[in-house]
Amino acid sequence: YGVAFSPDGTTLASGGVDEKVHLWDIASGAERAVLRGHANDIRGLSFSPDGALLASGSTDKTVRLWDVETGTQVAVLEGHRAEVNGVRFSPDGDMLASASGGVVTSFTVRLWDVTTGAQLAVFEGHTGPVNGVAFSPEGDVLASKSSDGTVRLWDVGTRAQLAVLEGPGGFAVGVAFSP
Repeated sequence: YGVAFSPDGTTLASGGVDEKVHLWDIASGAERAVLRGHANDIRGLSFSPDGALLASGSTDKTVRLWDVETGTQVAVLEGHRAEVNGVRFSPDGDMLASASGGVVTSFTVRLWDVTTGAQLAVFEGHTGPVNGVAFSPEGDVLASKSSDGTVRLWDVGTRAQLAVLEGPGGFAVGVAFSP
């Protein structure tokens, strides 16, 4: 289930089994908005670098983009064949990566153009559900983590797999780049 802070630290987004994204004012603790549109659990949330957009990923197999100021849905990104477990904006905000995978199918990462909603790439190679994604600070490398016990690194420009990192005894529970 997802939580994310806005870049300016004033808003927290949360999502879970109620199929809604909740926006909270950090200073007051008040709920600012409830974003409705998903048809199942919310698994991933990410604010754009400028804080204007919020991406949400769900077990309904969709990624949705929301205008944070108005609370309106601005796009639905479809193409995953299994639940979406994580989402992340690129550092420049131009692209969004989404991680997917069910119990036995569709272990993919998809790359989207935020402006047009077009799918730019599908990264395949994991043998278990992909649970999260992270961009390098420069935005040229994408990391994906999976319950198959690996973290895979992808070249965003060429779409090539750069490396497979295998940890001891189990799957990665988080993935992040140092600043």
